[in-house]
Amino acid sequence: NIPLSKKHELGINLRSYLITKGKHPFSFFTGDETIEWFHSNINDDEDPFGRRYYGLNQVHFKYTDRNGNILKLENNDFFISGIEFNHYYYPTLKINSTKNFFLNFGSHLGINTSKFNPSIDFGVSTNAVKKLVLKNKNEVYFGFGMNLLRKNIIGFNDVIDLGNNPFLATMEADIEFTKYTKKGNYHALGVNYQIQSRYNKRKEVDYFKLLGKWQEINGGWHHGVNTLYKTLTNWSFIYTYGRSNYKLAIYFKEDFLINNAPDFQTGISLTIPFSK
Repeated sequence: NIPLSKKHELGINLRSYLITKGKHPFSFFTGDETIEWFHSNINDDEDPFGRRYYGLNQVHFKYTDRNGNILKLENNDFFISGIEFNHYYYPTLKINSTKNFFLNFGSHLGINTSKFNPSIDFGVSTNAVKKLVLKNKNEVYFGFGMNLLRKNIIGFNDVIDLGNNPFLATMEADIEFTKYTKKGNYHALGVNYQIQSRYNKRKEVDYFKLLGKWQEINGGWHHGVNTLYKTLTNWSFIYTYGRSNYKLAIYFKEDFLINNAPDFQTGISLTIPFSK
C-alpha cells in the first residue's frame, strides 16, 4: 500500500497459487485426514463429501464449462493469476474526530493473467468504521463494507465460464476488540461475516440437472455445481498482535453452510511498514 496524499492511497496486489495434495504437516488443519477425522469422530457424519471414497490427499481436477473450455490442474502446478490495483479515497468528515467514524471509497482494477481467465475486472467499494473507546482505553471497532465487481469487463481470449452472472455483489460486517499492553502494543480479536451474490443466474435452477451416482456413493461433488446458484456466506475469526514496527495476524474461515468456496481456510499475515 502506497499513500499518494493525505486522502488517497494506492494498493498493489500480486496473486499466485500452488496446487498441492494438502498432506501433513503443511496443511494440518485443512488436510483430508484432519477434516475426515472431524466428520467421523465429532460431527458423526461419515465421509459426507466422498473423500475416502475417491482417496485422501489427491489432485484430480478437471472442469469443463458450458462452452467446452477445460480447466485442468495437476499436483505442484504453479501459476500467477493476476495483479490488482486498488485506489482508496478517505474523505474528511466533521464526525471523524468527534464521533470516531471513518469512511472510505475504493475503485479496483484486476488484470487476470492466467490462461484460464485472461481478462480485466473492475469494481467499486465503500467501507465504514466506528471506533468506540472504553474507559480502560481499550477499543471496540464496528465495520461495514459493500463491494460490486464487474467480471471480465474486457476479455482477451476464450475465458472459462466460472459463473454467468456478470456482476458479483458482496456485503460484510466486522467487530473487533483491541486490548493495549502497558508498552503500547495490542492484542485484537475480530469476527467478520461476509455474504456474496450467486455466481450463476438464478433462473437456471429450474432446468439444470445433475448426472451421476452422487447420491449412491455419497460423493458430495454435486455441491460444487448447485452452490453456484446460491448466495454464499462465510465467517472469519482473526487474532492480531500489533507493535509499532510490525503486525502479525492469524485467521481461520469457515462457511458453516456448504459454499462453492473453501469449506475451511487458514492463513497468516505479516504487515511491516516502510516508514512511520
